Amino acid sequence: GLLTGTTDLGLCLAFSHDCKWFATGGRDAIVRIWDVHTLDCVAMLEAADGNVRALDFSAEGDLLAADESGSLRVFDATTWSLKAQYHISGEVYFGAMFSDDQSWIAAGGRHQVGRVFNVSDEGHVLTAELDDGHTEWIQGVAFSPRDNTLATAGKDGVIQLWAVGNTKLRPRSLVGHQGRVWG
Repeated sequence: GLLTGTTDLGLCLAFSHDCKWFATGGRDAIVRIWDVHTLDCVAMLEAADGNVRALDFSAEGDLLAADESGSLRVFDATTWSLKAQYHISGEVYFGAMFSDDQSWIAAGGRHQVGRVFNVSDEGHVLTAELDDGHTEWIQGVAFSPRDNTLATAGKDGVIQLWAVGNTKLRPRSLVGHQGRVWG
C-alpha cells in the first residue's frame, strides 16, 4: 500500500526486527512510525535539528535511533518517547547504527570524524579520529552482527574496520573503490 503524509523528500527508512514497525524520515524533519500490518501512522517524532538522514532499530526492537543532521537521538520504541540525545557542536552526522548487543551506537560525520556513543551512558563518547585513512566525510556506518566490529565508509572511497570497545581504536583500511562509498 501507499504511505502518505510526508511533505518533502524522504531520505531514510527502517523496519523493526520483529517487522511490526516501519520508520521513515526525510527533509520535512519528522520521523514517522507506521504499523506494518494496518499501514497506519502511529507516531510522528519531530526532529531536533532538521533533516532526518538515517534510522535504525536496535536488534531487540525496543530502541530507534534517528540521525537528525546535528543530533543523534534514541527513542523508546514502546512509547516513542525520547530516551537519549547526543550532540556535538558543529557536527553533522551521516548514518546511525546500533551494535548487535545494543551497547553502542555509531554515526559518521564531517571532518573525517566518526563517533561511537555508549547507549547506557549518555555522557560516554568514543571519538574515532579517522585520520589514519579517511580524507573526506564519513557517510556510512555498519556494525557486524557477530561482534563489535564497526565499518565506516567515506566520501573518499575508503572503508575502515574498527574494533569498538578497544580503548585505542586502530582501524584497518580497505581501499579499492573509485569514488564515494555511501554505506
